[in-house]
Amino acid sequence: MNVDLPYLHSILVFLQEAGYRVPQSLLRIPGLKPPDPLPRYLTDEQVKKLRDEIERVVRDAKRANHPRPALLSRGAFYLQS
Repeated sequence: MNVDLPYLHSILVFLQEAGYRVPQSLLRIPGLKPPDPLPRYLTDEQVKKLRDEIERVVRDAKRANHPRPALLSRGAFYLQS
């Protein structure tokens, strides 16, 4: 749609210059909002590296007696996959 709007505008300006009555509101038609970018996904190798790092953090946290944040991160990771 945004690609065609300049063509419509040009036609309307041409008609106006040729003596036709063109409503000014047609010359001020706004373009559409650009679409959101498509989501980017992790590769299988990136997911494996992320999982391995999360599991390493969980192991280290258990040794330091602070496992709760690490376990929450692990849970969030597995809920998303």
